[in-house]
Amino acid sequence: MAYQINKTDGTIVATVADGQVDELSTDLTLIGKNYSGFGEAFNENLIKLLEHFSSVTAPIHPIKGQIWFDNSQSKLKVYNGITFVPVSSATISSSQPSTLATGDLWYDDVGRQLYFFDGATAVLLAPAYSSVQGLSGTQVDTILDTLNQTRVITSLYNNGVLLGIFSKDSFTPKVEIVGFNGNIEPGFNVGTLANFKIRATCINSDSLGGALATTYVRTDTSNSINGQLQITSDLGITVGSAGQANLFVSAGDVLISNAATDKNIQLSVRKGITQEAAITINAATRNINLYSGFIDSTVTTGGNLIVNGDLTVEGTTTTINTTTVAIEDKNIVIANVTTPTNITADGAGITIKASTDKTIAYSTVSYTHLTLPTNREV
Repeated sequence: MAYQINKTDGTIVATVADGQVDELSTDLTLIGKNYSGFGEAFNENLIKLLEHFSSVTAPIHPIKGQIWFDNSQSKLKVYNGITFVPVSSATISSSQPSTLATGDLWYDDVGRQLYFFDGATAVLLAPAYSSVQGLSGTQVDTILDTLNQTRVITSLYNNGVLLGIFSKDSFTPKVEIVGFNGNIEPGFNVGTLANFKIRATCINSDSLGGALATTYVRTDTSNSINGQLQITSDLGITVGSAGQANLFVSAGDVLISNAATDKNIQLSVRKGITQEAAITINAATRNINLYSGFIDSTVTTGGNLIVNGDLTVEGTTTTINTTTVAIEDKNIVIANVTTPTNITADGAGITIKASTDKTIAYSTVSYTHLTLPTNREV
């Protein structure tokens, strides 16, 4: 009676007649009843099963689920009903095995990381950090906000510590995030790690120190400062394309300096709608002009005025309001004009103010020389 050979699912894979063998239905030799010399075929079947049909070529008559060891790649493969595919498995070891073949996986059970062998080196698949390094890198999570809406965030960790959170939305987390306080805004939100800073050059910024960027003074354009400007260095301020003007402190003294050769220092004020030069210091001539050209100007000193050189007073009237006038010179020259004559001297003298003015004057009509006798009352 012929043998009917069934698969695990009950389907018939072959029917072997008595005294015969079947070598076409599968890659094993199926033995019929009363087949002479069945021992050799039976033992060869066992060997094929032990070595999983080890060969550089795939079995000719595979059935679904059959295992084949591919000698050309040193890999174990399984037939999926269409083709042989590698059996997925990983070698577990604390160090890289020397027996890895191309496509093999290796799991580092100390660092708890999975590697893929590309034929030359083991390439790390995941995670990017070892168990010793702790959670490091980015981690994508979905959380709820206070309105119970789902939000996707990308957290940045280093050695298990949260550095900050990336988000495209603005919201408040429903449950407090360890290492982070407050609301989440679009962009990168820094965590609570002390002294955390992004230590890099930034090409632009909306604000600095909490103040808008537009409130800061720029060096490449005109600026207006709403507040006090204080320079704590004695070096002071330098102004001008060649550094001509300088305001600085030297040994406690405040100095205003003009470094340009033979150029003036001018203090200008605005009277009405007109800008006027109040004080001009002429470096070339060493002159100081006070309201030069303005005959209605007045200069008042609060104390003594000492003139080391000659004093020239121009104008119609010179008034001296003082109790005593002391003159070192023995002679006072009156009517000192460019070309003096008796005519230009006529009427020259001194008038003494009293209830009735008393005058000592030169007159070309009465005399040419004036001498006052002792105790003479005029």
